[in-house]
Amino acid sequence: MVRNLINEPERLRKDPFIGQKEELLSERKIPYRYLIFKHYKIIYSVDEEYGFVKIADVFNTFQNPTRIERID
Repeated sequence: MVRNLINEPERLRKDPFIGQKEELLSERKIPYRYLIFKHYKIIYSVDEEYGFVKIADVFNTFQNPTRIERID
């Protein structure tokens, strides 16, 4: 399961914007998106200028959604 969770973001190589926008973090300066893998939310941002994707957090969706705001 851990290996599959780690490999899930590989999908972003072809299209980094496939993830939905993370509404709980919409007030941040950096726009965040997410992918869902089983009961985990992989939160990331896309740096178009330098051409990379930054994984900001892996969030267990069984947690309280307001805890997601701890990301900087």
